[in-house]
Amino acid sequence: MKKIAVLAITPNGARLGLNLAGQYPEIMELYVKNSLRNIIGSTTSTISFYEQNFSEQIQCLWSRYQGIIFIMAAGIVVRTVAPFLKDKSRDPAIVVVDEQGRFAISLLSGHLGRANELCKEVAGILGAVPVITTATDAASLEAIDIWAARYSLSIEPLPHIKHFNMHLLKGYPCLIWHESYLNIETSTNPQIIMQKLPYTGQAQNCCHGVVTPQQVLPGIPEPVLYLRPKILSIGVGCKRGTPADQIIEAINEVLKENNLSPRCIKHLASLDIKKDEPGLLEAAKRIGCPVHFVNREDVINVTRERNLKVSPFVQKKIGVPGVAEQAALLTTEEGEILCPKTIKKSVTIAVAREKSISLVPARGTWLT
Repeated sequence: MKKIAVLAITPNGARLGLNLAGQYPEIMELYVKNSLRNIIGSTTSTISFYEQNFSEQIQCLWSRYQGIIFIMAAGIVVRTVAPFLKDKSRDPAIVVVDEQGRFAISLLSGHLGRANELCKEVAGILGAVPVITTATDAASLEAIDIWAARYSLSIEPLPHIKHFNMHLLKGYPCLIWHESYLNIETSTNPQIIMQKLPYTGQAQNCCHGVVTPQQVLPGIPEPVLYLRPKILSIGVGCKRGTPADQIIEAINEVLKENNLSPRCIKHLASLDIKKDEPGLLEAAKRIGCPVHFVNREDVINVTRERNLKVSPFVQKKIGVPGVAEQAALLTTEEGEILCPKTIKKSVTIAVAREKSISLVPARGTWLT
């Protein structure tokens, strides 16, 4: 699926958009009003014509694309997108380009949505001037949300980002505490200092971030910025026909009971006879993660190798010694169980993670 939509409302803007999208047909789709069809004179696969009004078209595209490039006046964009804004973790990257291609403006979701990066790349293609107004970028500092996005770390609570970045702008150090089993490269900003947990005491004039799957770490001075790595493998066993709501509820209950954040779910895992289980597939879709399946032979082997408990009921029912713990372990490399199998009504949940995890920064760009 293409990840960037390009919209234009004038003939010049449409021609510029066609030139831009035409260079990246696998990534960009140009949308123009059907009334411009004869003027543009193109029916390439990179262009789509629409009949509905502009606001309705934006509403249709808003959640479909990671980034949207508007080739038009910034004021039009501001007034049109305002009703669709949610928050900086969910809104797409918005870049505005004037129809002469002289300026590219990062308008919305500059950091978490990576609009600043998209703005620079588009400006480079068009020979335009990139306009980026976020304070940390203006000061040539790597913001905490830029650093987090590079490692695909989600952030909570979002309001604390402002406090953290303001600390950086004032020239103060910021400490990032992380679990000892996580290996993370240091930031390009020397004010962001990496420290392994456990927390050893408050440093003067510091603010604190924590890279951890733990929901809460007591003792660290507020406001704390929690940075969530996707490292949890959720093993799921369930009866045939179990609805998605019940599976998600069971997962959330087990995570809460073990002080783990649902934002850290990497994938779900189960036995391969569940490949067509509607509730399980729907649960993974709603959580926003893949679901992996393991075979009987591997389940039997890992039960013996890791000395896992055998469930007589599961053994009799489907011919394997267990599902949840085995699936969670088999879908992690040298995994270890964080939460032993726990039964919630007709759902069994277990949680595992790898013993040592290297968080690798994403090297790709918008257009590669």
